[in-house]
Amino acid sequence: MSSVHTMPPPFLKICGLRRLDDLFRALELGARYAGLIVEVPGSRRSLSLDEAARLASYTPGRIVIVVRDLAEARLREVVETVQPAVVQLHGHEPPEVVTTLRVVFPEVEVWRALGVPPQAADPERELEYLQGEAGLYREAGAAATMLDTRLPAGSGGTGACCDWQVAAKLVRNLRGPVILAGGLRPENVSAAVREVAPAGLDVSSGIETEPGVKSSELMQRLFREWRSIL
Repeated sequence: MSSVHTMPPPFLKICGLRRLDDLFRALELGARYAGLIVEVPGSRRSLSLDEAARLASYTPGRIVIVVRDLAEARLREVVETVQPAVVQLHGHEPPEVVTTLRVVFPEVEVWRALGVPPQAADPERELEYLQGEAGLYREAGAAATMLDTRLPAGSGGTGACCDWQVAAKLVRNLRGPVILAGGLRPENVSAAVREVAPAGLDVSSGIETEPGVKSSELMQRLFREWRSIL
């Protein structure tokens, strides 16, 4: 029996939200989480702290804030202001940041994003490195590991899929839930679940008409495909 049928169905997180209508639509369709990118320079989906707090105020308990290399004092201020369910660390934050967040905000989960290349040149070496990194963050208190696509320019919002073979091995080998991101769209979510069997799916650019603007039609197609595999 395949791992897809022996594990709970994956949840959906819709990320890179900027508009209240899109946020409501995502949750109405069945998303467990709504992702807000907060104060990430260079991201066309990034929100100011005030914008993120306004959107989050409408949906308490469902918000994931995505941050990258914020100074510790600013990170605390962002968490206090937005009051998310989850903080997703998407930069070079050391494991100690996870520990600090768990102590200061015990009710907030922390997810650690790790970059996986589109095609690993040395899959075994890549796997060993990522397993080691994920283990350090899990020991520090991270509740889940996010796998996103790593390109030379960075990871996150690339629209490209990561190496699913490496991702599938990480799902099998790591302790705790693994969430798959990177290049997911209505046409490939079924294949992603079959091949990787993640605990969750994180979708952003694959349902957009432009960065931060979600397509109602594409969102509906995504959720139809998702429900077909539940």
